[in-house]
Amino acid sequence: MTPDLSNFIAAQDSGNCFEKALQGIKDGKIGYRWRPLIFPQIYNISMSDREKEFALYSLYEAEAYMCDPTLSKRLRETVQTIIDEYYDYDIADIFGKTNYEKIKSCMTLFDIVSPNDIFENVLNYFFDGERDENVLNAVEWERELFHGEETPYEKLNLKILERAMFDSYGEETKPYSFEMKIASYIRLHIYGYTPLDLGRLYLVHHSDIYDSYRTSGMESELSYIGHELLYEIYKYTQKKCSLEVLEQYVAQFDPSNYFECSLSYDWEIYAIKLQYLIEYILGNPNYEGYVDRLESCLDQDSPI
Repeated sequence: MTPDLSNFIAAQDSGNCFEKALQGIKDGKIGYRWRPLIFPQIYNISMSDREKEFALYSLYEAEAYMCDPTLSKRLRETVQTIIDEYYDYDIADIFGKTNYEKIKSCMTLFDIVSPNDIFENVLNYFFDGERDENVLNAVEWERELFHGEETPYEKLNLKILERAMFDSYGEETKPYSFEMKIASYIRLHIYGYTPLDLGRLYLVHHSDIYDSYRTSGMESELSYIGHELLYEIYKYTQKKCSLEVLEQYVAQFDPSNYFECSLSYDWEIYAIKLQYLIEYILGNPNYEGYVDRLESCLDQDSPI
């Protein structure tokens, strides 16, 4: 699901916590109770219960944090306060070693999300440009996914627009057929990129994780692709496989309701359902012929 970070805003608003935190920083004090919700960190098992309550559990959640206008504005305001008040000072002496390390962890995380931003300035001014290696290691896979030099599509030399995988409304996406799309999803999945990963990458690329127009379009497109694949495999199984294989398929992926729409669904649920269906196809030797036929369309020079 789209990350719900309302607990941060609620806690920051409660009792004017955010304003008190800013004043505390100006006074050279960082309180244990408010530090985790003002300087969010990536989760690690050694955190205290209070820190875990306000931990970010993935780089995608940190990306969502920066897409929230209130949270990103407040984080930048907090960081600017540190720069304005303590430039040319050793903040380890001012705030203490533990708080110093927590700030470094937080700045490392958001420097990944928003490079060449104010977070890099803090790291340069107060930490000699050093990043927290534990943070870098914890988010390495997502960091490469979201901010690597090449996208998964470029790495695998796929001749399809990223938008065509999640939104068929644009004129530039119309030349791409269902076969081209699902073949691309299968190739990407083979190399470790699930529909969920790719959908998150798509939103991060557009910096609008909370944009309901975009996510509703993703839901519609993933539902369409999923329904089409579901029935394609059903017809293929009827024609090419035994009755036993067909019964097994229908028992696990009932074509009448597996991708049935619901107002409670969102794009991530459809992405996960599509992932399970792709995994089933790739893990079943009965569908090697179908996968091979799809693979052949990726070698063509233009959309089909």
